[in-house]
Amino acid sequence: RLVLVAPYLCYMRQDIDFHAGEAISQKVIGKLLAGVVDRVLTFNAHLHRTADIRAVFPGITCENLSAVRQIAALLRQTLDPHTVVVGPDEESLPLASALGDQLGLAHTVGHKVRRSDRNTTVMFANPASVAGHSTLLIDDIVSSGGTLMACAQELHVAGATYIDAVAVHALFPATLLPALSHSGIRSVKSTDSVPHPTNAIPLDATLADALTEEATGTVA
Repeated sequence: RLVLVAPYLCYMRQDIDFHAGEAISQKVIGKLLAGVVDRVLTFNAHLHRTADIRAVFPGITCENLSAVRQIAALLRQTLDPHTVVVGPDEESLPLASALGDQLGLAHTVGHKVRRSDRNTTVMFANPASVAGHSTLLIDDIVSSGGTLMACAQELHVAGATYIDAVAVHALFPATLLPALSHSGIRSVKSTDSVPHPTNAIPLDATLADALTEEATGTVA
C-alpha cells in the first residue's frame, strides 16, 4: 500500500475555471493521484465547491482531517472565556463553528467581497456581537493576508478589544507579518502543515491517530 500524507494538499483551490481555458487542477490532480496511491490523508482541504473529498479521489480511501482539535488544545488555556471566534466569510463558517464548539465560545462570520487577490472588503451583519470582546480570527488558508487584514480592520471598527488570528495553512511570506500587526492583529499562529515562522500548532497527534491502522497492518 502507498499512502500519501499531505498535510497541505495544494491544487485543491483551483476547483473551477476562473478564466476561460484554465484547467481545473482539483479534478486533474485528484484523478492523477488516485491512479498512483491507495490512500490520501490531508487537513482542511479547500473543498468549498466540492461536497466530499471522495469525489476528488475516485476509487481510493481518502480523509479530510480537521486541525480544529489541536488548535483548540493549544488555545484553550490562554483564551479569554468571552472571546468570539470569527470567520472572515461564509465559506469559513464550518471551521469557525467547529472551533467555537470545541472551545465553548460564540462564533460569527463576515461577508467578504473580493475584487482581486489584494483588494478585499469584509462586512459584519451584526457588529454588536464582537463589540467589547476579544476575537479570534480563524481561516483555513492565508496566502496574501488581504482577507485577514480587511477583517481585522472591520473588527476594530466594530469595537473588538483584541484580535488574534490562527491559520490552518500559512502560505503568506513572513515579510507580511508587520502589515498584519499594523492592521490590528495582535498575534498570528498556524499549524505546522506548511513550515512557517508562525507555526505553533503541531498536527502529529491527529496524523498518528489516522495512521494507526496502517502501522498495525489492520487497515481494510
